[in-house]
Amino acid sequence: MVSVTLHLLGKRLERCVSITTSITNGLSEREANDALTAHVCKGPQQHEEICLGLFTLLLTEPPQAQRCYRDLTLVNRDGMNVVLMKINQILMEKFLKLQDVCRTQLVWLVRELVKSGVIGADGVLMTLMKQIAGGDISNKNLWLAENVLEILLEQREWVLKSGMLVAMSVYTYLRLIVDHGTPNLLPLRQREVDFCIGLLRERFMECFIIGRDLVRLLQNVARIPEMELLWRDLLHNPQTLSPQFTGILQLLTSRTSRKFLACRLTPDMETKLLFMTSRVRFGQQKRYQDWFQRQYLSTAESQSLRCDLIRYICGVVHPSNEVLSSDILPRWAIIGWLLTTCTSNVAASNAKLALFYDWLFFNPEKDSIMNIEPAILVMHHSMKPHPAITATLLDFMCRQGNCHLGGVFGVIIMLQLPSTSSTNAAPEHDATTTMLDCRRDTVFLIIPNFFPPLEGQVRQGVFNSLNFIMEKRVLAHLAPLFDNPKLDRELRSMLRERFPEFCNSPSPPTEVKMEESVPLEMDNHVLDKEDGCYDNTDATFSDDEEELNNKGKKREFRFHQLKETYIDEPADITPFVDQLDEALKERVLQLQKGSDTETQCEVMQEIVDLILEEDFDSEQMSTLASCLAELFKSHFRGDVLPEEITEESLEESVCKPVCLIFRNLCQMQEDNSGFSVLLDLLAELYQKQPKIGYHLLYYLKASKAASGKMSLYESFAQATALGDLHTCLMMDMKACQEDDVRLLCYLTPSIYSEFPDETLRSGELLNMIVAVIDSAQLQELMCHVMMGNLVMFRKDSVLNILIQSLDWETFEQYSTWQLFLAHSIPLETIIPILQHLKYKEHPEALSCLLLQLRREKPSEEMVKMVLSRPYHQEDQFTTSILRHWAAKHDDLLGEHIKALLIKNNNMPRKRQSLRSSSSKLAQLTLEQMLEHLDSLRLNLSNTKNNFFSQTPILQALQHVQASCDEAHKMRFSDLFSLAEEYEDSSKQHKPRRKAPASSPRSRKGAAPQPCNEEESASSSASEEEDSKPKASKRKRKPGSLLKHSPPVGARLFLWTQMQWSLGDKPLLFLTTGLLGYFKPESLVTRVDGRSGGG
Repeated sequence: MVSVTLHLLGKRLERCVSITTSITNGLSEREANDALTAHVCKGPQQHEEICLGLFTLLLTEPPQAQRCYRDLTLVNRDGMNVVLMKINQILMEKFLKLQDVCRTQLVWLVRELVKSGVIGADGVLMTLMKQIAGGDISNKNLWLAENVLEILLEQREWVLKSGMLVAMSVYTYLRLIVDHGTPNLLPLRQREVDFCIGLLRERFMECFIIGRDLVRLLQNVARIPEMELLWRDLLHNPQTLSPQFTGILQLLTSRTSRKFLACRLTPDMETKLLFMTSRVRFGQQKRYQDWFQRQYLSTAESQSLRCDLIRYICGVVHPSNEVLSSDILPRWAIIGWLLTTCTSNVAASNAKLALFYDWLFFNPEKDSIMNIEPAILVMHHSMKPHPAITATLLDFMCRQGNCHLGGVFGVIIMLQLPSTSSTNAAPEHDATTTMLDCRRDTVFLIIPNFFPPLEGQVRQGVFNSLNFIMEKRVLAHLAPLFDNPKLDRELRSMLRERFPEFCNSPSPPTEVKMEESVPLEMDNHVLDKEDGCYDNTDATFSDDEEELNNKGKKREFRFHQLKETYIDEPADITPFVDQLDEALKERVLQLQKGSDTETQCEVMQEIVDLILEEDFDSEQMSTLASCLAELFKSHFRGDVLPEEITEESLEESVCKPVCLIFRNLCQMQEDNSGFSVLLDLLAELYQKQPKIGYHLLYYLKASKAASGKMSLYESFAQATALGDLHTCLMMDMKACQEDDVRLLCYLTPSIYSEFPDETLRSGELLNMIVAVIDSAQLQELMCHVMMGNLVMFRKDSVLNILIQSLDWETFEQYSTWQLFLAHSIPLETIIPILQHLKYKEHPEALSCLLLQLRREKPSEEMVKMVLSRPYHQEDQFTTSILRHWAAKHDDLLGEHIKALLIKNNNMPRKRQSLRSSSSKLAQLTLEQMLEHLDSLRLNLSNTKNNFFSQTPILQALQHVQASCDEAHKMRFSDLFSLAEEYEDSSKQHKPRRKAPASSPRSRKGAAPQPCNEEESASSSASEEEDSKPKASKRKRKPGSLLKHSPPVGARLFLWTQMQWSLGDKPLLFLTTGLLGYFKPESLVTRVDGRSGGG
């Protein structure tokens, strides 16, 4: 068994095991550890051999697992990075082929890595979760789901440290709950429900990054009691989930990242689906689809997988224009096949919702046409061969565009009810009948008033989708689809009523080949095959996995745009070769005939030597570049970076003929005449083949011969037609991003370190990176930052870059903040970003800042920026961080607030208003501070926190109260009453000076004493200064109408003014009478019924 497993894992790991065992054989544990440590210290290659050897022994020899893991933790020098990469590779490529023992050991190892808190273990755990298949309740799949859930539950505190892991775990298990509804699986389902509910309630904003598909998954489990309670809060009490969460519309308008959509397909499913959408020709897909059906969709419970497949196709598989214009199997054909072969009413209804889900709240500025294109094309192409499919989809679209949002939710919730006619349907059940049944279900199960407020947004989203489809010319006209005689009269009438704008067309529809159009050739296939729109009986498919691999099956699982599909054709240099002189022509023809790389490299060196000769005709440079671009076109296809990065593999990857130009360039001095000649050749090649730019960057990074020569790229950029380093670098990195994300991450540290002025001054390159990386690559970049190999931000530009990132997608923003936090840049550097953040528009930045601020001690600048946010009742950011600081750093926060209150109170009012009106950014005003403090007071009112009993806070409130106008006194009377009570309590402990025979309150109106003899010797100058405005206030007399002490008179005068403004003038006379009727002591009571106050 061990030998079979080693053979499966590869010869390299087998060799590493042999090296490890040869070192440790016959030695005690201590001696073996010393021997391994000594071997590891010899170099990186020896280190990798020992780590992989111990890793392989751990998988294949369970009795030695504990010892191997202990040795591995002791001898590794890279934070387990080699092991983590190998685990990821096995999980993505070979997990299904592993024997049970080896699979068990792999899960055990992941558990140990998580327990040890190894950096990068979260990425491995997410890859392991990806192997839990949806719609599969086999013993192996259930075992994996339970074990991963146990790891997540046991290490919950560790899980909470990774926002992406929290979101991915919730997304995964919310989806799996649907499959675990049978009686024997209820205990597992309950654990999954408890786990999801706990994370959703405790870390909702981290789950928020999932986007609108979180709502879709919650719909599918809405009838579970715990989920029903969550739904009530989601709809009616969103603030209980998070202060930053404003309601379900905020979630539904957030686009789901393709990382989440892809995580619910196993690597094998993903590979097969990508193979069909990039390699299989339209009309030859039948056998491929039959194989996929047998493998993944043959059981009743597997029908729920169809939703995952449709969401993946719509949101992740976005073919390039070359694929769209070819005869490759289109996305709509695969979706049509998934719909027509569905045997469950529930699954069919959910599949329709998955297809239209991005339509509901479609925003042309944020969403992609590629997400909504498949649905309209399925309806268009199904009209002739499968009119029932088109009819039911149009009916569904029409009703979701017209009904309340709650109706859409209600349909899905009601359809989750068990149905023996659907879930236990026989495989031979007619799928078209199922679709018609679903149409009737859709009609009769709508709940019209479930959640009415979003009706307008749903209707607008569907309208936006149709309008954008017309604008992008996916279909030239919609009228032939909406008013087709194959549709029943009722449906056509409803379509005309709901979408009159799209029902009139001057001419029949014709598809236009444009950016996102489906090629016209596909229409011909449809017309030729009445019933063969989604299949063809003449196609062939091999069940042999290895045969697929040998044919070049794509094994890269990054979430970037699909690579182009090429048909190998011989290079045609006939138009160019005759323009070359005889010597050069002879070498170029030899290069074309060369059968192996070594021969081609020798010929290429001869061509370079000819170019460098003094009598070389430079006018031939462009022609030669055209020949080379055609001959080397195969070198620019596929992955550049080797799968396993070693010194040998890197050197091997740069041994291509085109690299001979790079090598000769590196060997020359810049003042050499041949240097400029080779740069001219590269510049000409760059015009014919733009990919040569990032290939040069890769050579300068990977080749030993180019060590320290990265600056050559700048000379190359200046020699190109662009003539600008920044523009050339950004274009090359963009091309690299589109072709190979792994290579982009590999080049990133060198690009940032060698060209800091071009990379750090804006967020252009950063946006390219975070738009395509996955969580493992994000973690790798963070490690580079923390090890000092990569600097992506610097103090003078980080604020501007973070402000730019506010317009990026949710995951891109979270990745940007994670990379920022990996740097050691003080938070005060970027705290001014708070002035740009709006609570409804920027939840990502606010949540990251909130978590970071809670780790910091408040400085005066931090408190100032936090308080400068405009007050809004739904925005809890300022209140939440102030409450945290009040609990942890009350004294420090109190002093800062006092200083800011006094400073802003002393500022002239006209100056404040001018500042706030002349700037678009939020400015700190006295009114804002009082609003936030009053909100904090209300938040702390039911707690034991004594923040507002601190002397600095009370002194500052006294200072403000003494000089602010009456409107503010009334508005913040409860806040100022705290200061008044403090004043009363402090005066009770002071010796009285000629107190009149009246209540203590009446003494407050007495004239101020010329000196503060009763103050203690330790009183600060600021406290003495605070008393001066209060003295001037006591001198004010409200008027001859008021006969008693000024504080009482002032309050009654203000109250009568209010009544007068309300039109209740007779009360003025009543008030005048009361002043003469009641005793002075009884008038001390405030208008609002409280005793005390001035």
